[in-house]
Amino acid sequence: MKEPSKQQIKDRAKILREVLREKHKIELPHGHALEVLAKVFGFNDWNTASALAPNQDKETEVVAKEA
Repeated sequence: MKEPSKQQIKDRAKILREVLREKHKIELPHGHALEVLAKVFGFNDWNTASALAPNQDKETEVVAKEA
């Protein structure tokens, strides 16, 4: 699996929170969701993921450079 960008992790954390809130009535703080997703993607914690994950998806970066 390719390493996700910081934005992808943030987006997935938002989705996780929405699903837990809508389907299970669980309120998960955004910071906790970031920590969970960082672990899912193999980082020790969100701070490590934030420091090591690329700022954006490589495909998005290529498209932006071509424009």
